[in-house]
Amino acid sequence: MNGTDGSRLRGAADAYLPSLIVLSCLWGSSYPFIRVGVRDIGPAALIDARLLIATPLLLAYVAWSHGLRETVAALRRWWLPCVVLGVFNVAVPYTAISWAEQHIDSGTASITTAAVPLFVVLLAIRFQPDEQATRARLVGLGIGLGGVGLLAGVNPSGGWIGVAGALTVVAASLAYAASALYAKAQLKNAPGQVLGAGSVAVGALLLLPLAAFDLGGTRVTWSAGASVLGLALLGTVGAQVAYFHMLPLHGAGRVAMVAFLIPVVSLVIGAAWLGEDFTAQKLGGLALILGGVGLGSGLWTPSRRLRGTASL
Repeated sequence: MNGTDGSRLRGAADAYLPSLIVLSCLWGSSYPFIRVGVRDIGPAALIDARLLIATPLLLAYVAWSHGLRETVAALRRWWLPCVVLGVFNVAVPYTAISWAEQHIDSGTASITTAAVPLFVVLLAIRFQPDEQATRARLVGLGIGLGGVGLLAGVNPSGGWIGVAGALTVVAASLAYAASALYAKAQLKNAPGQVLGAGSVAVGALLLLPLAAFDLGGTRVTWSAGASVLGLALLGTVGAQVAYFHMLPLHGAGRVAMVAFLIPVVSLVIGAAWLGEDFTAQKLGGLALILGGVGLGSGLWTPSRRLRGTASL
């Protein structure tokens, strides 16, 4: 390794933590933006406006990065995965979380979504034969799902409609997890930036009819408009650009650590901007979910006693 390569590696290492914090802030800000936006705009209309603004910007960025002809060719080749991800990784979970945030606060939504890696492990054990159900994974799943249950079922904020909101976020998390497994199994050589932009475009088109129906009674206030712009420019375009910039520099495993920071960012923004409370229920759920994610996904390695393989 020459001096130039060493300097580049050191520079990438030094940039890792600031880049991770920026990415967590971009994604974490989406939950408070949604909470503000759904006060005045229906969930489907809010998300479709977000996607319609983000789509041309993402496509322009991909065309600038890869070339227009190459981008068009890639979209033609990978159109079916774009449709699948547009449904299950964009349209369904984005709209579900927005509906839920009419009934639960942004902190609860972000903490519950942090359980996505748990559902990835759960679905992988069931549908991917090569995935082993180790004791550590099963313990992690139990701990993390206990955190989800704490948020949804123990003295639920907002009563039963609050429970419905939390369970809707759980359903969105399952959609995210299924999309992740689909991408891992079927799209190993697919261009990530093209799939990201294409799936956002598909989501925008799919939500148009529902968004038109959802526009009834909409009043676009300055706060709602700012939330739409924040979701589009920060939570969608900015986050995707930052994510795909980090991947080749730091690797998927290290970038995945953002899952631990997103709910913390959302809690802080929700408390500072929206006056949401730091409750023991939220903090307990956060601790259980993040602990379960660390154990169940293998990010934290336990003692040998938990490493044996259990059969399901």
